[in-house]
Amino acid sequence: MADQSSRAHAENPVLSRLRQLWVTRFGSRISPDIIADIFQFIDIVLILLTALIAKIVYIDSQFGAGASPLPYAMAALVCGVIASVLFRATGAGFSVEVSNRSFRPARLIMLLLFSFMLLLTVAYVFKVSALFSRGWLIIWFAMALLALLINRAVYEKVQRWLVANGFVVRNVAIFGKKVPTELLASILTKVPGVRIIGSLNKASELEKLKRYTDAEGHPTGKLDDIIIVTKGMRSRTIRDFMNEINGLPVQIKMCVDPLAYDVPFYGVSQIGHTQLINMRRKKVSHWGHLCKAIEDYVFGSIILLLSLPLFAVIAVAIKIESPGPVFFRQRRHGLNNRIISVYKFRTMNVMEDGGVVRQATQNDSRVTKVGAVLRKTSLDELPQILNVLRGEMSLVGPRPHALAHNEQYGALLKAARYASRHLVKPGITGWAQINGFRGPTENPRLMEERVRCDLEYIDNWSIWFDLEILLLTLIYGFVGKNAY
Repeated sequence: MADQSSRAHAENPVLSRLRQLWVTRFGSRISPDIIADIFQFIDIVLILLTALIAKIVYIDSQFGAGASPLPYAMAALVCGVIASVLFRATGAGFSVEVSNRSFRPARLIMLLLFSFMLLLTVAYVFKVSALFSRGWLIIWFAMALLALLINRAVYEKVQRWLVANGFVVRNVAIFGKKVPTELLASILTKVPGVRIIGSLNKASELEKLKRYTDAEGHPTGKLDDIIIVTKGMRSRTIRDFMNEINGLPVQIKMCVDPLAYDVPFYGVSQIGHTQLINMRRKKVSHWGHLCKAIEDYVFGSIILLLSLPLFAVIAVAIKIESPGPVFFRQRRHGLNNRIISVYKFRTMNVMEDGGVVRQATQNDSRVTKVGAVLRKTSLDELPQILNVLRGEMSLVGPRPHALAHNEQYGALLKAARYASRHLVKPGITGWAQINGFRGPTENPRLMEERVRCDLEYIDNWSIWFDLEILLLTLIYGFVGKNAY
């Protein structure tokens, strides 16, 4: 049961010969990890080359070619190694999996900028920062960023070509009951680079697959994984089959239920001698709590100090236009469903905080003129810095909703794991808002997408992800067509 892409390209004799020649010479197919590592090394080379080119373009053209390139090369090498380590650790490097998601450059920009700042810090500590020109640094940064972006675009093209032409492929066999194995096969054949080469329903059928473990007989079709589908299988049958295949040079994996493929699993843990599958991950834990708290208090304090003049201007504008308080407080759910009072600048001539809260709509008569500007630019949320400094909110996290809306969508979107949003503190900005899910949420579909983004943030949380969201908020987070 080969997938369609593999079958289509298997007819090309030149590519088929190249694949077989590679396996014969090197003993295995091309490893996607090696391809990713090569491009990771190219990152370092590009950072080094762009530093030297920037020296020629700026230093040599302005002051002559007398300056030695060695200090620039050493600085670039240090910066390249730092950046490469950060890229790999934070997901801005090169994934071995072919993904349909478009590459987002914001994290790459932030990490490269952080690498340059760290390099400058090291240069300052060792008292060599005077050796480097600011003009050279700026030109180098721009050239390095462009080169790294091009390198990632080339990697995606190369990766897809290798998968499409069968150079990077994973051969899989499935063992289990007929219906679950067929279902899993139909799911896996849609994954780029995966080829289903056999299904077994009985241990006695193992001989069918043993020939695929012989690299000499099938150099490009050697079996990589055997997946055991446990649904409907007796434990004794599974143990007997494991004993039969333990001598085969393959990886053995287990699938509980193919129908549960959209249920999140977060690894395996152990209590005593019992192995458990984690169905929910509390990502912001242990050191994460401390790091996120430091991030909130440090950046929150800086933002509050810088925005105090803006606070005064907005407060005066609100008081001049309409009578009433400057601030509006509304009860919302925070971490672990604890009820908190969230601060906002008053943008309406009503103060709704009861069992029924009507969301603002386009041309809403309740919204004041100053309020319309504040809501459009999200500046009405600025007082929530106070909630951050009180420890009730975070700079980044799922946006909190009014209690009435929280109860409404909590009941409506149980399948979307709505309640899981409260595993972390709510935020002033979040991944959902960066992706355009702002404003009214009467449409359940829009709320589903907002929840999906919130859960994606929780599942993939890191300090770097927070900084990326903050950076993107500065770039285009203050303007939204859905904010009324």
